[in-house]
Amino acid sequence: QFVQGSFRHGLTVFSCPMFYVVMYSYIAFSFAFECYISLLVDFATDRGIGVSHAVTMLSTSSVADLIGRLTLPALADRGYFTRQALMTVSFAWMGSLYLTLPLAHSYALVFAMATAIAFCIGTTVVLFSVLVAEYVGIERVSMAYGMVSAAAGMTSLAKPLVIGYFRDKVGSYDNLFRLCGSCVTLGAVIWICVHVKIFATSKHTWTLRDGTMTGSSQGVVKKHIEA
Repeated sequence: QFVQGSFRHGLTVFSCPMFYVVMYSYIAFSFAFECYISLLVDFATDRGIGVSHAVTMLSTSSVADLIGRLTLPALADRGYFTRQALMTVSFAWMGSLYLTLPLAHSYALVFAMATAIAFCIGTTVVLFSVLVAEYVGIERVSMAYGMVSAAAGMTSLAKPLVIGYFRDKVGSYDNLFRLCGSCVTLGAVIWICVHVKIFATSKHTWTLRDGTMTGSSQGVVKKHIEA
């Protein structure tokens, strides 16, 4: 047994499987976000959009980011859906947007996709710290979130090399956005597997009331009793 709040107790986060799920999700999210926010203006100008319009588009999409931070996570806190479900949907939507962004060529389409991506970013970014606390406990959240942030930071060191490779060797950022989308989509697949695992291993408690079998985690199942 380790003393709660001690350094050795904080290291026990590495024995929590969900810690690694959150860590990969944060790494994929951070890498994709940093590439996207660094390259959106350059990507838009490659599509024939003026620099002033591209910069305005980036600034305007921040409104969608703010809306994403304030709406869906608040609904999750009120219990309309779980944070895990919101994370799964956000990652799936964001990954598909990154994958299809290279197909956008008009200003209207790029702007619409940038707005949708910003909304997903705002929705997702506020979930990580809450999920870390939920899975590892409040007493270990400092160590866990520090390790998650450090891992994402080390991954960011490779970002200039990756961007330079796609710009100088490949000649465009299209495949880089596809790479980002693939990493984020893999995160969505992992969260789907988590949901399947939870559903498969969940235990249901059934009670009989007035000829009706009521489950603790499912709806109501009618049980007909023969006369």
